[in-house]
Amino acid sequence: MSGDAENGNSSFTANNSNITTNKGDTIFVTNTKSTISLENNKIVNNDKNAGFLRIQAGKWGNSGENGGEVTLNAKNQSMEGNVYVDNISALEMNLSGGSSYLGAINGDNTAKTLSLSLDSSSKLTLTGDTYLTSLKNEVSDNSNINLNGYKLYVNGESINSKSYKDDTSNNAIKSETDNKDNKLLIILISTGILLAVIIFIIFISKKKKK
Repeated sequence: MSGDAENGNSSFTANNSNITTNKGDTIFVTNTKSTISLENNKIVNNDKNAGFLRIQAGKWGNSGENGGEVTLNAKNQSMEGNVYVDNISALEMNLSGGSSYLGAINGDNTAKTLSLSLDSSSKLTLTGDTYLTSLKNEVSDNSNINLNGYKLYVNGESINSKSYKDDTSNNAIKSETDNKDNKLLIILISTGILLAVIIFIIFISKKKKK
């Protein structure tokens, strides 16, 4: 805690375990690059004012350089509680194998970077506004994301759970509104062509009768 602790690498793995926290956040990372792997654990935090994961500067390391850089891999894992990341810290959060998360991620919009990845069997339910820098989702219509009345922001853009698709080739976010507009335009053009053909047939028919 003297401020001269060196940063480094750390890892934590828990499988088929019971994890109970009575005071403070379930997981706290500071002044280190960490990989956290969770699978099929029962996780309970009895401190209602605490979060699930907090990544930020603490009492260790050099000020301004003592945040955390975390990769969280969850497989068949239920998680509940907010995720906090400060402005010198980063998080890569990967949910797979039927995992679920309930909470708000980076609700203060302070994280240096924060990416979230969901496979087709995993679910996200928000309990507060959430800010991400990138999102990858195997479910094309994003029906595995429940906004629950809150906002989800990706790179500063407010989106609805079914109003975007991740384009991995250029990381673009395409809105459902644009898709609807394109479909409407196609319908209008098709209708116009059909009407033109009908008018042309009527014109030809009248000309032949004459």
